[in-house]
Amino acid sequence: MKRIFLTAIAFLLAGQVSAKELGRIKVLTYNVFGVMVAPARKARMEKIGEEIGKLNPDVIGFQEAFAERHKQEILAGLEKSGWGKPYQFYQKKWYGPGAWIVSKYPLEDAQMHCYPVNGTALDSDYYAKKGMAYARVQTPFGPLDFFTTHLIARYTDLYDREGKLRENDWIKNDRLLQAEQAAWLIQNSNSKSGTRSLVAVGDFNSPPLLLEYKLFKDLSGLNNVADETPILNCSAQNEDCRLDQRIDHIFYQNYPGPSGFYLQPVKTELVLDQPVSTRRGRIKLSDHNGLLTEFAVLGDDDPGAKISDRSRAEVSLTAQAAAGNFSGLKAQLDRGDGLLKDPAWKIFAVKNLDQFNREGNRTNRATILLAKVLTATQPVALSSSEVAQIRELLPP
Repeated sequence: MKRIFLTAIAFLLAGQVSAKELGRIKVLTYNVFGVMVAPARKARMEKIGEEIGKLNPDVIGFQEAFAERHKQEILAGLEKSGWGKPYQFYQKKWYGPGAWIVSKYPLEDAQMHCYPVNGTALDSDYYAKKGMAYARVQTPFGPLDFFTTHLIARYTDLYDREGKLRENDWIKNDRLLQAEQAAWLIQNSNSKSGTRSLVAVGDFNSPPLLLEYKLFKDLSGLNNVADETPILNCSAQNEDCRLDQRIDHIFYQNYPGPSGFYLQPVKTELVLDQPVSTRRGRIKLSDHNGLLTEFAVLGDDDPGAKISDRSRAEVSLTAQAAAGNFSGLKAQLDRGDGLLKDPAWKIFAVKNLDQFNREGNRTNRATILLAKVLTATQPVALSSSEVAQIRELLPP
């Protein structure tokens, strides 16, 4: 009873917005489980659009929407539900990438960015060409920058036999480098567009406790709506509510800009989490649950709008890294100083992660260490092997 009471109070507080709000926008992220080996794909796709239509989101970021026939079935279901005629963007790269934007409103400047590193030919995700889809959504309130992505899967269990969280897996470097690229793409696209608000959703295959999640969040400078509005209809048994399990996320941010509006999350809830009747019987529509956030739309003169300084995003260091002088870092390393005492270490870390991506270098052993430097709040002490990793990257 106490938990229900506290949840109700949190919901009421989360729903308090300015009386000057211009309207509401609802955003959904959903992995439709469209891989070739997934069961009952046709029966599920025939129902997904209809069930989503009942939720009435304005913009949807899909993942694993691979087959064209399945996408058409989802669109037909949306129209059948009375949702309206969808606008969509999907650009196929090889088999995938499965990142698909569907909107009630027109889309402009739509683009698909594939990640430079994506596993090896022995990994199924390699053929999906994981990446990030972007479009500027022309809502009735003005433009909104919208992104959806799917980072490479984790192929090992999160926990070992003793029940301890296993931070590393054999494809972690790829996920870290994809997180760095995702953050850079979001900031670069939004700074060019000048749109005041952005939303980034997707299957990040990274719960908040893991390094790759922290790297994306710190580099991008975005806010996770789940940190500001409690996820409704959660229970202790639901993995999507746990910090060590939740991999589907909705992020947002507001910046000063010449066009658009500002967002304030009002309500976030798990959706599409129960079996529904299909021609194959009652089945769950995906191996993921959907996540739906309702945002209040605020004008540029609204005192309740939370507007961020873009310099908060660490990807702003990329420009500095291009002309960075790291000659003094070698002396610090020789003295045994912990990394981060000099801000140049963060610039150094961004420069090298960005270079690994450009080169397609997915195996460099310093990737994890550089990610730790970028997410650390205290100086990072180094082992002898880590000193050697950093020394290899420093200029002579």
